[in-house]
Amino acid sequence: IWTEAVEIHTFPVPGTRESFRFLVLGDSGTLSSGQLAVANHFNQEEAALIIHMGDVAYQDGTEEELSQNHFAVYGPILKRVPFYPSPGDHDTRVNFGQPYIDAFTPPGGRASGSPMYYSFTHDNVRFISLDTQDREEHVARYGYLGDPSSEQYQWLLTELSAAKADPANDWVIVCIHQGP
Repeated sequence: IWTEAVEIHTFPVPGTRESFRFLVLGDSGTLSSGQLAVANHFNQEEAALIIHMGDVAYQDGTEEELSQNHFAVYGPILKRVPFYPSPGDHDTRVNFGQPYIDAFTPPGGRASGSPMYYSFTHDNVRFISLDTQDREEHVARYGYLGDPSSEQYQWLLTELSAAKADPANDWVIVCIHQGP
């Protein structure tokens, strides 16, 4: 199946320091009237990227829920604006989040070593997306950010140190679903 041709824009060179707009949302995958109103507003916006703070698709993050509650709703803007999610607890309920993992590939692939956390730079901003899930079965598979000995925690320390040392970064934004 082919879609119509669409125009794409590449990221600016890191450190360019040109102003840009980005949209942020979370807990949006409910197919509620509120979500549809936000989607209508977003679909009219011109932004450089979209950050999602988790729970892309309720109730359980199934492939069907992702299709109906996310891609069908945000389709117009997703055709022209890059989308970067952080996993929420509802996104990881089915098969350890495999539908979520299959639907979203972070920039640079899985350079962090995990499908659940990643980082990227847009202009002069370093974005770091983390996995804050603490359910026992999820932690057994992917580790837990709250454990200083975990791979994700150690990766985060490395990312923050590298971002601070890079003169091209004026900002670091950490994206999480569940607050500390």
